[in-house]
Amino acid sequence: MIKFFRKIRQKMLTENKLRMYFSYAIGEIILVVIGILLALQINNLNEDRKVRNQEKDLISGLIRDLGKDIHLLEIINTYDSLQIISDRTILAAFTTDSIRNNKTLIQKQIANGLLTIDFTVSKTFYEDLKNNGKINYLANDSIRDAVEDYYANMENMNGVFDKNDVSIRDVSVKIGTYLDINSSFQAMIPEFGKQELDEFDNSIFYEPIESPKVKELANLISMRQALKSMVLNIHKIALSDAKALKELLTNYLEEK
Repeated sequence: MIKFFRKIRQKMLTENKLRMYFSYAIGEIILVVIGILLALQINNLNEDRKVRNQEKDLISGLIRDLGKDIHLLEIINTYDSLQIISDRTILAAFTTDSIRNNKTLIQKQIANGLLTIDFTVSKTFYEDLKNNGKINYLANDSIRDAVEDYYANMENMNGVFDKNDVSIRDVSVKIGTYLDINSSFQAMIPEFGKQELDEFDNSIFYEPIESPKVKELANLISMRQALKSMVLNIHKIALSDAKALKELLTNYLEEK
């Protein structure tokens, strides 16, 4: 192609057609400039496509982590509710014969009340984005702000979770001094692993509710219920936030 244009120029020069030569030369320059601009445009389009694909990959990774948060929080919220019910059942055993006479039921409620499941936000992917500066690949400012706000709020919530968990564990230890913990947990263990020291002791549930021992135990159980209710409410907020962000990112991804 270059040889072809060169021959045309040489022919014009040898035939003394200067005006045509300059017109042709200008036209050739324009064509070259247009070619360069087209190449730059194609390169820019390729770069834009690359950036969009990177953004899609990042959003997909965030959506996966949010899915993990949602799944875990749904399990924890269900368990939180069961624990609150377990404490209510234990309190009811002091005044309800059908409950305190049912040793298997009481054992299960005592064990349920002592078990805990901790929530830790899935943020490995997000931390990698932030530490490597890839968070800026999120082109939409509102999306980027929503992501950063979510993980900042989760970090604050985790601090509250940790404090409440410590309080709940401390109260549970005190509750354990009044109840037959060994037999309660042994009831949940498969037969091949059981080693119960003696028969389940539910005698405390037959003591007068006016006795200091029963009142102290009831106070501790009510305190644990209140703490668990607070944790449940925070977990519900966390779940709602995770679902809202996942929906926002999913809709944004579908529009790309």
